[in-house]
Amino acid sequence: MPAPRTTTYARIYRTVKRIPRGRVATYGQIARLSGFPNQPRLAGYALHNLRDNEQPNVPWHRVINAQGR
Repeated sequence: MPAPRTTTYARIYRTVKRIPRGRVATYGQIARLSGFPNQPRLAGYALHNLRDNEQPNVPWHRVINAQGR
């Protein structure tokens, strides 16, 4: 049975919060480090659904696509 969305997204948010200032990571790297290999879209969906009041201080702007954009 898959994990509930909130638990899954929380894992992704914790991983994104670990990206140091001045560095970036790809959606694929975030997914892999969060325990969801080969699911970069899941990281994208999680960040798309990010709400500041639920998860403050998630540096979503440090996550880029595989082409560096």
